[in-house]
Amino acid sequence: HRKKNIGEEKISRASLGKRLASIFEELGPTFVKFGQLLSSRPDIVPPEMIEDLQKLQDHVAPFPTKEAHRVIREEFGKDTNELFSEFSPSPLASGSIAQTYRARTHDGKKVVVKIRRPGIEHTIKLDMFIMERIAENIEKHIPELRYYRPKMIVDEFNQTLHREMDLLNEGTVTDRICKFLADDKDVVVPSIVWNLTSSRILTMTYIEGKKFHEVLAEGSLAVDREKLARKLIDCFMMQFFDLGLFHGDPHPGNLMILPSERWGLIDFGMSGQIDHDRRSDLIMLLAAGSYRQWDMVMDILSDMNSLTESTDTELLKRDLVLLIDKYQALPLRKMNLQVIFSEMVRLAREHHVILPRDLVLVGRSLVLVGGVAMMLDPEMNLADVIRPKVRSAIVNLFGRENVTREMLMVFWHSGLLLKDFPRYARELSRKLLRGQLKIQYDVPHIEALTRELDRSSNRLSFSLVIGSIIIGSSLVFHAKIGPFWAGMPLLGLTGYFVAGIMGLWLAIAIIRSGKLS
Repeated sequence: HRKKNIGEEKISRASLGKRLASIFEELGPTFVKFGQLLSSRPDIVPPEMIEDLQKLQDHVAPFPTKEAHRVIREEFGKDTNELFSEFSPSPLASGSIAQTYRARTHDGKKVVVKIRRPGIEHTIKLDMFIMERIAENIEKHIPELRYYRPKMIVDEFNQTLHREMDLLNEGTVTDRICKFLADDKDVVVPSIVWNLTSSRILTMTYIEGKKFHEVLAEGSLAVDREKLARKLIDCFMMQFFDLGLFHGDPHPGNLMILPSERWGLIDFGMSGQIDHDRRSDLIMLLAAGSYRQWDMVMDILSDMNSLTESTDTELLKRDLVLLIDKYQALPLRKMNLQVIFSEMVRLAREHHVILPRDLVLVGRSLVLVGGVAMMLDPEMNLADVIRPKVRSAIVNLFGRENVTREMLMVFWHSGLLLKDFPRYARELSRKLLRGQLKIQYDVPHIEALTRELDRSSNRLSFSLVIGSIIIGSSLVFHAKIGPFWAGMPLLGLTGYFVAGIMGLWLAIAIIRSGKLS
């Protein structure tokens, strides 16, 4: 019976994923993007639903090329033929945010021109207003979904979408990674043509080569597969731990095979960034997990604001131990990175742990590039390749440069505190002596409690008035005070009638408020 229920639950989730995907496609490109974002959050969305959401594509008809020429003219004050010697009459690709064209500059450089879709700002503004209202209502009226933090997810999506709309962000990410990998002769990243780039237009060099998925499908990869697989892993580990900025979607369609056994990395529309503190958290999480320091793992998760009110840390630690023990006994070559990652995020989801998006994106990116590396070299031991990089990151974390920076920040904040302390102490003592010291505090939900107390006191007062009218009317009946109607005191009858109307009104108000029980 239990197995049957589990099977029915999976079917229900799968059908929910299909329905959500259909709804998002019907609502338009903004909601399609939102579905794609949810598909990158396996710590929130069950795998059965992710599979359906990952199939969402931007089915958007391309806008006319003459509109692209108009945008170029508005941005740069010149016609397309003045800026480019060649410009493709039809788009290379079309998405919900932008579409791309192949072109050539007057100095003979082959480029790709990405142009933001005209009028997309107004559409996204309206859609985001609807999403924010939906998220607010979910948090307000559906307690079961509150721990998923729908407002936070929509907020995160809003920021991601606006970053994607401003093509200068993608240009900056591409440029930084291009410069970071400039000394590596084996990898090629597009360089940005800044004089032909703005918030609405992104121009970058065109990389000629075959995409990984095409070459792998043909089986015609005439390169050292083992060497290329290790280069891929090394490149992304450097992005994670050294640069702190990384390509967030390294699937085979965004990886290119170039002549002379080189490879290229394209399309930085989805990228992740982890600052020094987040990198430290990531490294220490890996280290604490390796040495089985589960209390330290809980502390780091708490510092990242990942634990919710529904998280039982003792149960979480127990399940983490079971998961680690399960894979620790396996030979290294038997470990599947995709499976381990899926089980980790399933554990996070079951215990209501909400991880920061960029850390989830690191895991997803590593799984994707690890999968490509395993396609190239099925005998490669990922653990052997990754472990030295993590060890080196831990050494660097406690190296002289990082320790010096942390000590500098400690001295800086301590100096500011010492400098300002006498002034703050003087102001505090002055207000205390004058009786002007005020303490402000905020009690959660105090307004709702105040409203409920007011409502209860009003109902109690109303009930007392009704009771008084009934008692007074009864006294009038007993004393038989006229005038009379049908042999009964008219004043007493009127009192009973008024009390009945007021009592009925009070009963209806209590029933409508849902607070009868």
